[in-house]
Amino acid sequence: MNEQTNNQYLFIVYDFDNNAGSGGIGTYYRELVQYLSKINIKTKVITYSKKNKSLKDGSIIYINELATPFLFLLFSIFLARNNIFNRHIVAWYCACIKYIYLHRRELQEYQIEVSDSLSMGFFLNSLNLPYRIKIHTPNYFIYKLNGWPLSLLVQIVGFFEKKSIDFASKIMSPSKAMADFLIKEKWLKVNRDYVKLPNYLIEQKSMTFNEFANKTNSIIFISNLQERKGLRVLVEAFQHIRRLYPDIKLQIFGRDELIYKNKTYYSYLSDLKKNYSFENIEYNNYCCNLAIKEYLRNAMILVYPSLCFENYPMTILESIACYCYPLVSNVCGFIELFKSMEVMDNFIIKPDTNSIIAKIKMVINMNNYERYEMLNKLQKNIYFNKQIIGQYYHEWK
Repeated sequence: MNEQTNNQYLFIVYDFDNNAGSGGIGTYYRELVQYLSKINIKTKVITYSKKNKSLKDGSIIYINELATPFLFLLFSIFLARNNIFNRHIVAWYCACIKYIYLHRRELQEYQIEVSDSLSMGFFLNSLNLPYRIKIHTPNYFIYKLNGWPLSLLVQIVGFFEKKSIDFASKIMSPSKAMADFLIKEKWLKVNRDYVKLPNYLIEQKSMTFNEFANKTNSIIFISNLQERKGLRVLVEAFQHIRRLYPDIKLQIFGRDELIYKNKTYYSYLSDLKKNYSFENIEYNNYCCNLAIKEYLRNAMILVYPSLCFENYPMTILESIACYCYPLVSNVCGFIELFKSMEVMDNFIIKPDTNSIIAKIKMVINMNNYERYEMLNKLQKNIYFNKQIIGQYYHEWK
């Protein structure tokens, strides 16, 4: 059946569960599916199950990694032991391929959208299942931008990801920066059918000025723990900030990524205690999305100091929604949203120690009313009611 005539959506997304972690892709698709359901558009979601078995909950298909064919499960363990890819994600990916193959006739009735498993498109194309892609930074570039070894397996994954982009009927992204980046890297043709999605999808809870004035004196970092995310630079900057403001805290939330020899990134940073003091620094693995929002509502500043290209971190939107002042690296596609602000520079940092220190000091030295009003203005510039994205999908055929 032609994709353009279908009024049913299938979303293939790893992070969908409300307890999967902070913001990002999961938040986006949860709220999108909720709205599409309200306007009687049929949806189906294939996602990861943390439970010990695969199950179906209404239109949500939770695929457990143990549903992976045995040989693929062994392969995923091999990849994990060699620090190439997360074992759970690889096993889940293989289990999804199995599910899609077994249900390929049924899935012809859906418009299929692939998100955080870009190379899945290559397999869908081999089954003659049209699909579109909501692009996030491809895994190949995550390795390349981190400076990690581009092993043969990583290059193979990159090949599948590029072909998935080539075969997609439509390419979508929340930022124009993603398209510009892929065009520069020769992964996307200039004349491709590229759609920039609406800028915003998140619920906003109001905050009174009195509530805002009682925020804790803390800085928060939310992202995967990787060198390219700029955490080391932030920890370095915090050494100086802590000396100026002894009661301030740095709270780190994120999935701790493996680096080399089975040592995690945070462990690697902790080994550098001869250079860094970890006093007043708290590390927490991802907790549920609602808990993360509470941390953001209590924190004063979110710092997102990525060293290299980022597409459109949803965490920044969540920060603004929670009245947590965002300081965003100038390499993020997200800064497109600040361009309408007269005080754009007040939110932008260079991913280096001196810039981060200067901007954190600037925010701390603002009076509460000034910060509160700046965040209110920022919300007015970028916020969309979540129905907009649902209407957008409904009209886009």
